[in-house]
Amino acid sequence: MAAYVAMSYVYNAFEAIPMLLMNGEKGSGKSTTAEAIADLSYNGHVLGAGSEKAMIRFVDMGRGLLVLDDLEKVGQRRGRQGAAEFNDINQILKVSYNKKTGVKTIVDSNGNNQRLVFYGPKVITNISGLDPVNESRTYTIHCRPMPLDVALSGRIKGHNRERCDELRQELHAWGMAQARTAREIYEERMATLGDRAKQIAAPLEVISEMAGNEDFSAQLKQAIERQGARRAEDVTPIDLLVAAATEAVARGARHYVSAEQIRLELALMPEAMMCSPAQPEDLAVLEDTRWIGKTLLAQEIRRTNESKRLRLPGGYNRWYDLSPGFVARVLQEKAEAGEPVAAPHPGDDPRHALRYCEDQPGCASCPYSGSCRIVQKDIYEQKSRMTGPIGGKT
Repeated sequence: MAAYVAMSYVYNAFEAIPMLLMNGEKGSGKSTTAEAIADLSYNGHVLGAGSEKAMIRFVDMGRGLLVLDDLEKVGQRRGRQGAAEFNDINQILKVSYNKKTGVKTIVDSNGNNQRLVFYGPKVITNISGLDPVNESRTYTIHCRPMPLDVALSGRIKGHNRERCDELRQELHAWGMAQARTAREIYEERMATLGDRAKQIAAPLEVISEMAGNEDFSAQLKQAIERQGARRAEDVTPIDLLVAAATEAVARGARHYVSAEQIRLELALMPEAMMCSPAQPEDLAVLEDTRWIGKTLLAQEIRRTNESKRLRLPGGYNRWYDLSPGFVARVLQEKAEAGEPVAAPHPGDDPRHALRYCEDQPGCASCPYSGSCRIVQKDIYEQKSRMTGPIGGKT
C-alpha cells in the first residue's frame, strides 16, 4: 500500500499500473483502509454506491487516485452457462489500467464527441471479489476484522489527518521532483517486460528502487510473488477457456476455431502460462485437446462434436465448429462495451479455423508470434519460402 500511494504521484510516468482490491467481510476495515489510502494519495477521492453513469463520469473527472467503495457489481456475472457478461463500469475497469486503452471517445446526447480518460490508480472495496479479467490487472489485499485484544490494546491509533496533510505535501514535492527519474527507470525495465503480470508490477518495483531501502524492496517483492501465486490458484480452467474462445471470436473466428488458436490465446494470459512455478495441477487440463473439445461442447461454445485436423506449417491443427449462439453473444457483448472486433475470417468451411495464421502478412505482425510454435527458426524459414495463403508475406 505504501508503494501504491507513492506511485499515485507519478502514475503518468508509466504505461500501465495495477488496481488495488480491498476484499473482505463486512466490518473488516475495507472502506476505512481505502479512505486512508485516498487521504494520502495524489488527488484522492472516494465514491460510494451510485448509478453507473455517475461512476463513469467520476472516473473520467478524477485525475488522481479513486476509491470505488462497495463496488459489488464488478464481481457479478450473468448469462447462460457462466458466460461472462458484465456491466459498463466493469468494462471501464478492464481498460483503465493501461494508458493507451484507458482513453475513450463517446458521442453525447447533443451529438458532440467527448474524450473520456479512465487511466489512473484505483482502489476497489467489495465482498464479492472480481472477475478473472479484472483480477489479472489487480493486487488484492484481504481484510479481516481486528482481533479484540489488538483493538483494546491501543496499539492501533486512529487516522491522524494533520500528519496525513504533512505527508501529502511532502509527496507532492517528491512527485514533481522525481517524475522524470521514475520514467527513466521504468523505460529501462520496459525493455525486458513480457506478460501483463510483469507490466503491472513494474511501477511498484520502480518506486521500490527509488526508495533505496533493501528491506522495503524485499517485502514488496515477496508481496508481488504471493499475489501471482494466489491469482493462479483462484482462476479456473473453464474461466480461461471461455475467455480464450471469446478472444478468438473477437479476432475474426466466426464458424470454426482451432485448438492451436485456443492455446495461443491462453498463452497471452499470464494466469494460464504453463511454465509458471505457481501453476496448480488443475490448470494442466488446458494442454489436453480432448478436455478442451469436451468443455467447449459443454459450455455451448461448440455447435457439434465434429472435429478433424488440418495442416499448417509445423504440424496439424484440430478444429472445432463454433456455436452461432456463442458467437452472437460475444459480438453483442463487445458492441455493448464499445470494444472493437476484427472482421470475420473469409470462408465458412473448416479451413476458416486456420485463417488466423494463413491471412497474416507475416509472422512479425501476428499477435501470437511470441508463443507460436511455428515461429521457430527451421519452421519459420519453411513458412517464408512457401507461396500462397499459408505462407503469406515475410
